[in-house]
Amino acid sequence: MTIASQSMRAFVLTCGLLAIAACGDDADDDNNGDGAPVGDSGTPVADSSVDAGHDHGHDLDASASDATVVVDAAPDPSCSATISLQDFKFVPANPTVTSGAITLCARNDGRSQHDLVLRGSDQAVLGKTETLDPGETGRFQVTVSTGSYVIFCSLPGHESLGMKGTVTAN
Repeated sequence: MTIASQSMRAFVLTCGLLAIAACGDDADDDNNGDGAPVGDSGTPVADSSVDAGHDHGHDLDASASDATVVVDAAPDPSCSATISLQDFKFVPANPTVTSGAITLCARNDGRSQHDLVLRGSDQAVLGKTETLDPGETGRFQVTVSTGSYVIFCSLPGHESLGMKGTVTAN
């Protein structure tokens, strides 16, 4: 083995060890010491993390767009439809609501920031959430007539990656 190939092998091994060490034991990261994650205000929030043996997404064979993180939470009865924003899709992509005053609720179950926008047939934006960080929720209220409305994520490139759908109002 040449000195150059030995040096390269040592470099690759060192990088791998550093990546593993960076994972660390983060069981108490972003929480109040009891293992339960908390939000910026110090109140408990739903844990949307995935921790299967401290893998932390370092699996080189997995694509980030294949990862789905779903928060297990009961549906909010005040929501006409709750849409999970994932990387890079909506679940459900085509919800149905009753025409009239509706509340669309969004939950960011992805690893990237997302938002939810409702657009009418005339291309006008009828409602929009704020940009949501992973684990955050948002909602907006609008009045809709019977028909179809486009939903999409307005962050650059997200709609073209599949974050779009149709809300049907009956």
